[in-house]
Amino acid sequence: MADQPLEPSVSVEYQYLLQAITTCAAPVVHQLVRQLPGLVNQKGWSGHTPLHKASLGGDWTINYLLLEAGADPNCCNDNQETPLHYACKRGDVSVVHLFVQHKGDLTALDKQGNGMMHFAATTSSVYVFHYLHSIHGLSFRELNHDQQTPLHICCDSGSSDIAVKYLLRKERSDLLKKDRSGNTPLHMAANQGHAFLSWLLLLAGGFQLLHVTNNKGQTPGDLAQAGSKFTHKNLAPVLAKLAKQPRTEFPKGPILLWYWYLLMPSILYAATVVIAQIIDAPYQGYVILVGLGCIVFMLRSHSHRIMHISRWPNPVYAGTFGAGLLHTFIIYVYQILPEIYHYHVLTLVSAALAATTLYLYFRLLHDNPGVTRTSAFKDNSRELMTMLDIVGPPPKLGLFCPDCEIVHSVRTKHCRLCEHCFEEMDHHCLFLLNCVAKNNHLMFVWFLIVLSVSMLVFVINAVVYCSEMYRSHVTTDLFGDLFKADAWLLSLVGLNVVSSFWSINLVRFQLNLVSLGLTTFLRPSNTDTVLTSTERVINAIYFLQGKPIFVKDPLFDV
Repeated sequence: MADQPLEPSVSVEYQYLLQAITTCAAPVVHQLVRQLPGLVNQKGWSGHTPLHKASLGGDWTINYLLLEAGADPNCCNDNQETPLHYACKRGDVSVVHLFVQHKGDLTALDKQGNGMMHFAATTSSVYVFHYLHSIHGLSFRELNHDQQTPLHICCDSGSSDIAVKYLLRKERSDLLKKDRSGNTPLHMAANQGHAFLSWLLLLAGGFQLLHVTNNKGQTPGDLAQAGSKFTHKNLAPVLAKLAKQPRTEFPKGPILLWYWYLLMPSILYAATVVIAQIIDAPYQGYVILVGLGCIVFMLRSHSHRIMHISRWPNPVYAGTFGAGLLHTFIIYVYQILPEIYHYHVLTLVSAALAATTLYLYFRLLHDNPGVTRTSAFKDNSRELMTMLDIVGPPPKLGLFCPDCEIVHSVRTKHCRLCEHCFEEMDHHCLFLLNCVAKNNHLMFVWFLIVLSVSMLVFVINAVVYCSEMYRSHVTTDLFGDLFKADAWLLSLVGLNVVSSFWSINLVRFQLNLVSLGLTTFLRPSNTDTVLTSTERVINAIYFLQGKPIFVKDPLFDV
C-alpha cells in the first residue's frame, strides 16, 4: 500500500464539485464555481482537474459551466493529457467543439506523443475524426512515439469497423506504415483476431499486405495462427489461403457462396418435388413435408449477413421469396392452366396479375430507391450543411452519416447492408435485396397489394383445378388424396395462403404508417394521433395515388 500514490489533500468543496460533476448535477456545479472560482483549476490525483473529469463524463452543460468559470482546457495532468484529449477520447464532438471555442490547443501531445486523432482512435469516434479533419485540418497520418497512426490504434482495439472504413477512404491512411515493432495495421487486426477489419484492410491494400513482416519476421497470417481465441481460429486459415494469391490482386468476396444461398431454396424445393414425383403415391406428402422442413431448418441458421469475414449481405431470404414466385408460376403454367384455360375470365385475371407482379418485382429489384450522396441544404439557403451546423448546442449528431460523410435530413437514414443513405427511408427489405425509400415506397406498397391478390387468385385457380380433376372421382377426403398424389400443388396452396395473410398484414401496417405521414424508420414508440379516421383514410388514398398526404399530424411533423 505504501507504494501506491496518495490522493492530494483537497478541500471539502473540491470533493463536492467532483461529486456534482460525476452525478451531472449542473445546478450544484454552477453554485460552487460561482462562489469558489479557484476550484475549477485545482488539481487532484495524477494532476487531474475538474475539467478532466467533466470531459470524460461528456455532459455539455457541466463542461460549459466549468469553462465559463475559467477552467483551462489546456491544463495538463501528470501524463501531459489535457481535458481536450479526454474530450476526443470520449468521442463527444459537441464537447470537443466547445473546448476549441474556449481556445483548446488541438496540437497538444501527451507523454507518449499521442495527439487528438490518437485519442479519438481509442474509442473509434468518426464524428471527432471528421470534425478534426474537415474543420481544423488535422492529419490522419500523425505518429505517436510508438510510430503508430490512428489506424493502428483502431485496428488494435477493433471497436468499430465504421471508423476503419472512414480511415481507409480517400487514402487517409498509409496501410504499409509500420510502428516501432514493425507492425502494420493488418498485423494489429490479425493479432487481435479482428476478421472483418482484416478483410477491410485487404480490400483497400490488396494481398501484398499479407507478405509484410514485422521486426520478428512475422506476417499477419503468422500472428493470426499464433492466436488462441476463437476468432483467430476462423481468421488464420482464411489469411493463409489468401496469401497464396498473387500479391497484386485484391479479394473479391464469396461470390459462389452468395449465388448458392440465392439459388439454394429453389434448388432444394425443386429436388424435393422431383423426389416426390419419383416416389409417387402414397408418400409424396411426406417427402414434401420433410423437404420443406429441411429448408426451414436451414433458414433458421442464417442471418442477414453471410458467415464469411467479408460479411456480405445474405441473399437467402430473397432466394426464398423468389423460389416461391418461381414454383407458383411453374405449377400454374405446367399443371393448372392446361386443365382450366376455358375459364377465360379467371385466366385473363391471372395473367394480368402475374404480369403486374413480375413487373413491379423487377422494378423493385433494380430501381434506385432514393440514394442521396450530398449533404442537405441549410434552412433558407443553397449552402450545404457541415459538421459545424450540427455540433450544437443542442447537438444533432444523428444527422451526420459516418459512412457517406454527409449531413443529411431527419428523414434520411443510412443502410449498412446497401451501404448508402436513402431519402425518406422506410426499411431494408431482405426479400428484395434492396431498400424501400422515397423513390420506391409507393411501388412497394402496390406490389404488396398486387401480390396479396395474386396469391389468393392462385388459390382460387387451384380450387377450380381440383374441382375439374376430381369431378368424377368419388372421395370423402380430398385433402388426403392431394397429400398422397399431388403434394406439390397442396404445399404451394398452403404456402400461398400463409404468405397472403402475411402480405395483407404488411399492407395494413404500411398504410397505417403512411396515413400518419410516417415510415418504418421514423415510427415513434407512441403513435397516438390527433387525426380522425377519415383524415387517415384520405391520407392513405392520397399516398396510393402518388400524391402528398392530405393533412399532416403536428405530433409527427418531421
